Amino acid sequence: MAQHHFIIKWKGTDYDFDMPIESTVHQLKQHMELLTNVPINYQKLIGLVKGKMPGDHETLSSILPATSLSSGTTRCMMMGSPVEEVDRMMVDEVMARDKHEQEMEEERRRAEERARLMAIQMEEERQRREERDRIMRERHEAMRLENEARQREWEERRTQQEVDPSASVRLELTAHTLVYSSSPAHTASSKPHFETSDKLILPPSVLETVMENRLTFPLTFKITKDNSPPILAPSSSIANPPILSTVDETSVQIETHAGVLEFTAPPVIAFMPFWMMKKLGLDEGDGIILESVRLPKGSFVKLKPTSEEWEDIPAQELLENKLRHYQSLTLGDTIAIQHRGQTFQLEVLQVQAVVETSANDQQRGATAISITDCDLNVEIDSPFRDDAPKHVEVDLGETVQGTLEAEHLSYFTFVVSNWPTDTQLSIQISVASQSGDPDLFISSQIHYPARDPMRHTWASTVAKGGVKRITLSQDDPRFHPGRYYIAVQAYKTAASFSLSVELLESSGGSENVLGTSSSTSTLSTQLDVQICPHCAKEIPRNVFPMHEARCARLNFVCPQCKAVMPADQKAKHLELAHALYPCECGAQLETDVLPLHKEFECPRRLVKCAFCNLPVPSDERSNHQTDCSSRTANCPHCAKIIMRRDMKTHIIAVHRID
Repeated sequence: MAQHHFIIKWKGTDYDFDMPIESTVHQLKQHMELLTNVPINYQKLIGLVKGKMPGDHETLSSILPATSLSSGTTRCMMMGSPVEEVDRMMVDEVMARDKHEQEMEEERRRAEERARLMAIQMEEERQRREERDRIMRERHEAMRLENEARQREWEERRTQQEVDPSASVRLELTAHTLVYSSSPAHTASSKPHFETSDKLILPPSVLETVMENRLTFPLTFKITKDNSPPILAPSSSIANPPILSTVDETSVQIETHAGVLEFTAPPVIAFMPFWMMKKLGLDEGDGIILESVRLPKGSFVKLKPTSEEWEDIPAQELLENKLRHYQSLTLGDTIAIQHRGQTFQLEVLQVQAVVETSANDQQRGATAISITDCDLNVEIDSPFRDDAPKHVEVDLGETVQGTLEAEHLSYFTFVVSNWPTDTQLSIQISVASQSGDPDLFISSQIHYPARDPMRHTWASTVAKGGVKRITLSQDDPRFHPGRYYIAVQAYKTAASFSLSVELLESSGGSENVLGTSSSTSTLSTQLDVQICPHCAKEIPRNVFPMHEARCARLNFVCPQCKAVMPADQKAKHLELAHALYPCECGAQLETDVLPLHKEFECPRRLVKCAFCNLPVPSDERSNHQTDCSSRTANCPHCAKIIMRRDMKTHIIAVHRID
């Protein structure tokens, strides 16, 4: 049988051998298995034939190319791994699979452990939350029971005192002010609201007497001057006492009423506000008699400020907050109210009390009332004298005439009603000079405006075409519907004028402060023009030299504010518009800038409290709101007493009202 020579390369080694040409492919692979120890199933012969490898049953003579048969030699290459490597690969594969399965099992166990720990944590958190809720419920229940017990105790005391209304105590002490106290614990700075309240600081012995006599709180004492020789007090408590004009002992006995701030005074000493000592005609160390009383609830009080400056502050909103420092009001008292660093005196002209009856509430006359926990109507009497200047009412569209002496003022007033928000309207106030130089000042808060920048909001001191105008538009954040006050003041010489207040419809565009119009702007795009440095108008170049020569004599441009005005107004403008005025915050500002500074930038400007809506100085709002938020108020839906800072949360959570 004919032989055929094979050269098969495997792993860089050539294997030469001869085989019968009629052998099959399977026999060839068996021979290679004997030579290389590579199993038949793992052998791959490359280059033995062209194209697809034939089956193992095919003979070599039928598959080898003619060139190989003619040459008698065939070269090819084999790929495959020996048995030991195959076994090792299989073992490695099994080990890798087992390792992967172990890692997956370990990860599954860790995930189960994490889920178990998370479930334990959630259960512990649920138990802690339930325990916390239980403790809170127990605390609330204990507080409720305690409040009920306290309420019952107070009701019992009130009932006992109602049964015996004559039950009271009478004390004899010496009166002193905190201003002259040398005790560090009792100074005016340590009690900021003491001088603007009706509270006393009494010794601890008074509290013992009150408890022994089972008096009802809050305590109220009637105070009168003791005309007997004064009780000696420790001399170390008084330094440089003042001398007050005392009341004639033969006159009618003067009295007032007060509550108690605290029981920390030295023995036999009573610290009291200075206004109270002044009313009773007391000097430092004079004796006083305290007698516990029960005052009827107040329904009405009439107060009269002693200063005309009171008209320039929001009285009703201010009193709503400041009267909280007072427990009672007595006819004839002159109480003290502090606002923005200034102390105002208000005289109590009239008080009325309410007596609860089975039918309804009836008012009766009284000389003293309690103003705690009651609905009190407050009326403010005008502080102005009978000879104070009167305001002339001016209707929209009306013109009035007037004459003034030098530096004198005339006062007017007008009312701006509400109008639809989609209507663009403005108010123009004009003063036409018939002789002299009248200036125009307007304010919405100050009843008597003046040239002083602190006493007006809008001003016009430079005339255009002989008329001074102020336009109040809806674009101005300071403008709002309400009453406005006007002052016309003659500058240096006597003046006569005509004042008009007109309602204007807005043109839809902003007014040009230089007096130019859209036609001028159109002209500048069509003609060769030049800006006049004396009036800021656009003038054609062919007539510019003539215009400039004339305009330089007639007009003046302020180098600071670039305002254009008649030349004869230069001295007045520099004197009034650019003089520096001090603001109450300490800043020095020009006249035109000061009103805007007071309205929007000054740290002492008034802003509203987020809780009580009371206007307070901006730099005091933080402290005010901290104190105000801790006060209580009745919920408007359930009448429950809630702290103001929690009111919004209460309404949302309990009443489902956002």
